[in-house]
Amino acid sequence: MKNLLLGTVALAAMIAGPAMAADMPIKAPPPAPVAYYDWTGAYIGFNVGEVWNDTTRHFPTPGGVNPDFKTNNTDGIFGFHAGAQWQWGAWVLGAEAALSGCFRECREAVALPGPPFFNPNNAGEHKMTNLFTVGPRLGYAWDRLLIFATGGYASADLKGTYCSTVTGICGPAFINRGVGFP
Repeated sequence: MKNLLLGTVALAAMIAGPAMAADMPIKAPPPAPVAYYDWTGAYIGFNVGEVWNDTTRHFPTPGGVNPDFKTNNTDGIFGFHAGAQWQWGAWVLGAEAALSGCFRECREAVALPGPPFFNPNNAGEHKMTNLFTVGPRLGYAWDRLLIFATGGYASADLKGTYCSTVTGICGPAFINRGVGFP
């Protein structure tokens, strides 16, 4: 009888053991690390837009009469840019270069004053080509939002000439290559 009682207690312990283990609290797994957007990498892009400019031309002349002429112009602009940036924590450091040009070469013309300052029926024309920019950027990222500041160097070829409004003949041309604006 003693063996029967011992066997029954042993059987009850074997049956009740797993049932008690199912009610034991389980430790939660550690939280997964937050995956942030990474701004590190190289990129290339194309741009198109419009440019507006206001120009004041000052013509110093003998006798102290210095006529000024103001013109404004708009033109379409297009180009491409390429750069690379690296992210450390939330900070992003990068560099970018771009080359742009105008659809009509940012061309602008103005009628020049007649005698005694210039030959009659003359016009002045200038244009800007090969607009190049390069510079660093520093930004702060909040996941997919990047706020940055940039600066750098800009350069363009400025070309100008005087034209006859009667014959349409222009020349000689004067060119300022690589005029820079740091």
